[in-house]
Amino acid sequence: MRIKRNLFMVLKGRHIAIAGLGLIAVVTFIVLSRPYYQSASKPVRELPVYSVDRTERWVALTFDAAWGNEDTQQLIDILAQYNARCTFFIVGDWARKYPESVKALHGAGHEIMSHSDKHKHMNAMPAADIRSDLEA
Repeated sequence: MRIKRNLFMVLKGRHIAIAGLGLIAVVTFIVLSRPYYQSASKPVRELPVYSVDRTERWVALTFDAAWGNEDTQQLIDILAQYNARCTFFIVGDWARKYPESVKALHGAGHEIMSHSDKHKHMNAMPAADIRSDLEA
């Protein structure tokens, strides 16, 4: 009669705890010792600033102006009602189409900033085209 040997070891009590800790240590070592590779074809995405640590309570209110101006005067009136000033990021095409709205926003005390000239997808543009679009 032949005795078959068991392929699995039976663990009891503290042996289970020791084996568990050993497994955790091995997995941690494997994960932490793997080199970190970053794909050359996919650059790290830089995110915009969404908040800044301050001790005072402040809110930075911004608007993008890239299409229609139907609500511009109403927006100016509402902001004036609350004595609020904000920044308008204006696309060049919009400024050329609605110059009176740009003047009204500025005249109401709001900050006017550039949101590029043509509102193209900058990540898909060569550096020279980006520069030209921003300078326009």
